[in-house]
Amino acid sequence: MWLTWFIATHSSALAGTPAFYHPDDIAAKSAQFAAASDAVGPRYEAGDKQVEQLGKATGRLEVGTALLGAKASPELQTWTSDTRRQLTGQYMRLQKHVELIGDDFSHVFGAALSRVLPTVAAGKDAKECAASGVAAMMHRTDCSGEDLNKALAEAIDKDTQLQKDLKDILSVEWPTVAIPPQAQAVVAVTGSERWVSIWAVGEKFAQARITERETTLDAALEKLSDGLDANDRTALDQAEAARKEWATGLGTDGDALRSAAESALARQKTAPEGWGWCANPRSLGGCPGEDVTASVVDLLAADKKFTKLSL
Repeated sequence: MWLTWFIATHSSALAGTPAFYHPDDIAAKSAQFAAASDAVGPRYEAGDKQVEQLGKATGRLEVGTALLGAKASPELQTWTSDTRRQLTGQYMRLQKHVELIGDDFSHVFGAALSRVLPTVAAGKDAKECAASGVAAMMHRTDCSGEDLNKALAEAIDKDTQLQKDLKDILSVEWPTVAIPPQAQAVVAVTGSERWVSIWAVGEKFAQARITERETTLDAALEKLSDGLDANDRTALDQAEAARKEWATGLGTDGDALRSAAESALARQKTAPEGWGWCANPRSLGGCPGEDVTASVVDLLAADKKFTKLSL
């Protein structure tokens, strides 16, 4: 009985003075963590920007190929599908790399915290605690006891093992995000010495229809998203059918657009000679010969009969 009473009345003294910490708050105060984040951030932003730029070019390639309809060669169709596949794979590798870095950061910082915590928290009853609710919004804490976050951040910043671990993580080579340019053959109209971007003509004169078809495709794929994530065969087949329907629709639109544009240019004395259509954006290699897209778009915009075209 006496021993039980003694432990109960002296337990607070044995436990030490109250104190608190939280890994997120420690990381926010750590110079090592800030430096590591600063090193990763620009690399990821550069890769993400490259994905965005290549994604835009690849989207234009897909639209251009679809607008050519039956005129699109097997080689161009292969280039289009391969380009999308390459970009998707590179994006996934970039995301995976960032996830692995995050996991590695979490692991090495956690290990560093476990090394310094016994010393910094000696004689204290340290508990993991973070501000919540109104206190967090007011940038205050509702945790009880001494705030150890700053002291722990300073301690892990001096941890030589952590410094080595971070150096090793940051030395890993980042995945490449790049599509080597490859010129594609001109689809001749009056020749193949010069070329006009079919996707650029589509963006200028048929963007509403292109957007409408993309919206329809996106809606169909959204409905199938759960099945696609699970690699469900039925969902995959339905997605492929939706993409084919999109391409077929744009092919029909492209036939009308190209026919009207070719007729309009045939009426123009200043139209380029020896020209044809190109579905490949310049950033992906374009087509051999001279790019006369800008001048042709101006000629078409000035042709009242052509601009009355409604797709």
